[in-house]
Amino acid sequence: MITLLVAVTVAGLVTGRLVRRTMTTMQDRRAAQLPVPGREGPKRAEERRATEDDRQKGLPCALGDVVLLAGGEEAWLAGAVLFRERAAHRDESGEVTRTVAALFVAPESGRDRAVYARSSPEVSLDWMAPLAPAALTLGGEPPSAIEHDGERFERVRRVPLALECVGAGAPDLGARGVVGEYEGGGGARLLVVIGASGTRAWRGRRLDQGMYEILPGKRDRDAG
Repeated sequence: MITLLVAVTVAGLVTGRLVRRTMTTMQDRRAAQLPVPGREGPKRAEERRATEDDRQKGLPCALGDVVLLAGGEEAWLAGAVLFRERAAHRDESGEVTRTVAALFVAPESGRDRAVYARSSPEVSLDWMAPLAPAALTLGGEPPSAIEHDGERFERVRRVPLALECVGAGAPDLGARGVVGEYEGGGGARLLVVIGASGTRAWRGRRLDQGMYEILPGKRDRDAG
């Protein structure tokens, strides 16, 4: 009888250890599958980069590129706000939205440089800098004309678009917004974005082909 009780006790201890070991192994496996805040695995990073590249198709420049001006100025494109609209038909990858323009930011240029690019067939760029929040008085809609620093800008385009931030340093203005493009004299340009999370404006000048050069960057960027 004593031998039987000892055998039962030993069997119970062994079974308990096996159960605890199995539960611990399952918990470790589950923990390994959970995403770590602020970190992504190689596969997830590659998927994100592929998605960013797809989103930038049709633009004259992309994240990681360097835009060089004839006068020696340059801007490394570290982040961007992509402006997207619903397309009439799905593309070859099944997408129903397309990127129509992007505002690239270059925080390492030392002057908070921004480059505004439109999708093909447009090849010109706008070389811009952000305006202070108090520089313009704007409501919930881009006005038909804007006066800034003694110059008048006429609105040439107004369109509601979906907004998507990619890369590093791009301003978060929400998921949707209204974009207003303005032209002044001598190639002066002004851009206004009234987003769900804020309003921002940039001023600069138009760069036609021949006035700039784009050095393609590495596509293995990990910003963002």
